[in-house]
Amino acid sequence: MENKIFCNTTQFIYNQILDAVDKYKSEKKIAAYELLYVKENGGGNYEPYYGNTIKAATQSMSRILNRKIQMTDTQFNIIAKNMKKTKWELLFGITEDKKTNNELMYDISYNFKFIFNKILEEAFVSNEYFEDVVDLLKDSVPFAIFLLNSKPKFDVDVYLDNDEYEKISTYENSKVEREKMLRNPEFAEIFWNATVRLLNNIDIFLCDEKNYYTKNFATISVEFLKKQKKLLFDLNKTLEKYFIFCKKEFFKSFTPSTKNNSYGLLAFNLLEQEVFNPSQDYATEMKIFNDKKGDLIEDEKVEGMWKKRKQLAILTLNYVNELSELQEEIDKENAKKLLDIEESQKNYFYYGDDYYEEYEQNQEKIAVTSDLIFQCSRCRFSNCFDNDELTNKISLINSVEDSMGVRQVYEIALEKNCRHCGNRLKAIIHISEYPVFVIENVEYAQQIGGDIFKFPAIEVILY
Repeated sequence: MENKIFCNTTQFIYNQILDAVDKYKSEKKIAAYELLYVKENGGGNYEPYYGNTIKAATQSMSRILNRKIQMTDTQFNIIAKNMKKTKWELLFGITEDKKTNNELMYDISYNFKFIFNKILEEAFVSNEYFEDVVDLLKDSVPFAIFLLNSKPKFDVDVYLDNDEYEKISTYENSKVEREKMLRNPEFAEIFWNATVRLLNNIDIFLCDEKNYYTKNFATISVEFLKKQKKLLFDLNKTLEKYFIFCKKEFFKSFTPSTKNNSYGLLAFNLLEQEVFNPSQDYATEMKIFNDKKGDLIEDEKVEGMWKKRKQLAILTLNYVNELSELQEEIDKENAKKLLDIEESQKNYFYYGDDYYEEYEQNQEKIAVTSDLIFQCSRCRFSNCFDNDELTNKISLINSVEDSMGVRQVYEIALEKNCRHCGNRLKAIIHISEYPVFVIENVEYAQQIGGDIFKFPAIEVILY
């Protein structure tokens, strides 16, 4: 295995850990060395810190936070413990739920989805794994369409010259072209949506039965990571092993083929066979026999078989657009279904068979059922706040009772750095529920660093 494929994701995770440590230190107003406190090290002439002295712990933390040395796994474990966080939360944003019998269940946060997306992006750029990622995400109609449209603009003269045609760089033969694609904001957004869609489908596949607890993708991921001896030291290698593990255990089930009903693969094949290839053939024929440029879709006068070909090409384009819209609706329904499954799974995890007798009746939950898109004012990149993340951030800030019932006001406070330029993005949303079970009003209380480009759907869910 090549150990440099996931180096950017590795560096991103490491920097994120240091930022979290620095933020915790500032918020708690503690000295850096306190994060290297080790109770067992105290006694005799030794102080209870990593390195056995405050001075040694201070020097180590200074060099770590100033990026002069790489944090070791031992230091990382000590710091995580003193921050009262699990290693998985600091590394990947996977949070932990513990039952009374110490059985563990894990949840994925938006941060994990972002890291998982970066892993797939680097695999897409690599020569080793890009075909795996293309085949996997091609189930997404927008992804499939973009791949086909990313082929170089057709030039008949180049096409007729075999030597020149073979020199054309495409995403299929050029790492540079794939890197260029990911710098395209439109493709970056499509790639992100395809990743989130994949993660949702994996968890629906794993937990489709709501009436009992099964391990979700986050829990299975942590179980894999626990088997790795050195997480931080060999993180680059661990990420590659994790990708291969996911490929073997999950990706195969979600890679579209002629044997399953994949809208994305269907769209790709139809566009290639009925639009892309005929357009090339038409342009070539016009050049050879009429010595002029030809565009099958745009040319008003086409004759013979090309008239039927044009009609079929236009029908195909319209049909693929309908497929894309239908897939989007299905994905929205699946996102709602996953929320319901996750809630039931968690309740069953905590309460077992008693859940359906004691906890299921007439419970209410304010839930965000679609993502919020925040456009950065500095670079104009779109940033996604995942619906699960938004739902988890809902907090009750006011409750007033009158003759009509109780008016409750909830708040969602959002804050993150732009995924492209690092600009700080903040937003506060207020949700008014009045009367009970009815969303009366949703409003922006604050927007900093950009604008809300796509507002999420918010519902009262009874379960």
